[in-house]
Amino acid sequence: MIQMFFYEKIKYGFICLFEWIFVGVILGFFGSIIAIILKHGLIFIEKFTIAIPVYVSPVIAGMIMGLVFYRINKNTMGFGTDKYIEGINLKEGLFDQGLPVLKPLATLITLGFYGSGGLVGPALLSGSSLSSVLIQSLKKIFSNNFIKGIDTRVAAIMGASATIGALFHVPLGGGFLAVEILKSSSMDYEDLFPSIIGSTMGYIFATMLFKEQPVFAYYDYHFQTLHLVYFVLTAILGGITGLLFVCFFKKLKSLYNKYDIRNELRPIIGSIFTALIGLVFGRQVLGLGFETIQQTITGNSNLKEGIFQFFGKIFSTVFTVASGNSGGLVGPALFIGSALGNIMGSFCPVEHAALVVSGMASLLASTCNVPIASTVIISEIFGGLYIVPAVVGGVIGFIIGKPFVVYDYLNNSKPFGFSD
Repeated sequence: MIQMFFYEKIKYGFICLFEWIFVGVILGFFGSIIAIILKHGLIFIEKFTIAIPVYVSPVIAGMIMGLVFYRINKNTMGFGTDKYIEGINLKEGLFDQGLPVLKPLATLITLGFYGSGGLVGPALLSGSSLSSVLIQSLKKIFSNNFIKGIDTRVAAIMGASATIGALFHVPLGGGFLAVEILKSSSMDYEDLFPSIIGSTMGYIFATMLFKEQPVFAYYDYHFQTLHLVYFVLTAILGGITGLLFVCFFKKLKSLYNKYDIRNELRPIIGSIFTALIGLVFGRQVLGLGFETIQQTITGNSNLKEGIFQFFGKIFSTVFTVASGNSGGLVGPALFIGSALGNIMGSFCPVEHAALVVSGMASLLASTCNVPIASTVIISEIFGGLYIVPAVVGGVIGFIIGKPFVVYDYLNNSKPFGFSD
């Protein structure tokens, strides 16, 4: 009897592993496709929009979002992570079937026309919604007994993690982020293990099949014990910044609701302010901003530029995304954290890259309440030499930012205040 019990347990474990890998390969491929579309589509669009004046370009995007995308599918609005969290926790992985196409397109328009935001939120929603459609199709093709351990919810998580793994080259970090972001205080191993498999498959396809290059380049860093003081200080400032960013973000959304501004007009109003911020702080605080982050990593920016980037990105992102334009918050958190690291580098005798890493990890953990994912992602992007500032930033940023959650679903409120 005992032998039979263990036999059944082992058999069940191997069946689950086989199903996760089988489905992970399929979803990893499509997740990497979404990541490539987002990354290279943005580069393609920016070649044409770079000539448009900075005070015009974001407004065009806002008008398209408010007058077109909101009318087609309002779930394309905003950063997308709320819809991902809601779709997994409340709808068991069922999403609108138009999102795999509409969400990437809305994001490319917003960021390609120099609204301010990131790719992670849209990637989570796009990857999960596409995987939801794919797994339902697979279950029709194969018998339910073949992949009965993979339900729509698990497949959606795997698709989300695959897209993140491919986008940032983070096979572990993508898996942790797709699961840790679902709840404010815990992770489920039954979600985590398939999520890591999906993220790993997305990473493999992106790097080996499509030959995608790493997001950032960096120099070697040699840790010294004294550097801990500067990492802690940077992380504290980053955690406070993330906390204030979330408060500012939520305050703007509440103002839209307070004055009962029509939903389709919000992206236009927000994009007008975004354009004005671009005029004041420069075009570098708009769009995705990865090139600017790379400059801060290598120390090729000065204190004045760091201050302008720091405040400019905060304001431009809040006005862009809180108004309903399509863009994520992880990218801006990394940007703001890198700008903070650049500012600290002007006063601290530590390599810019190490302070940038601490700032990035703290902003990401504080803003999104994902301490493990932020630490793992930053460590994977920059390598093991930077694990100390990544851990310090992730832990301290989370401790400071934990009281406020930027995602409305976790606060049991409506995303963006949009009415049904």
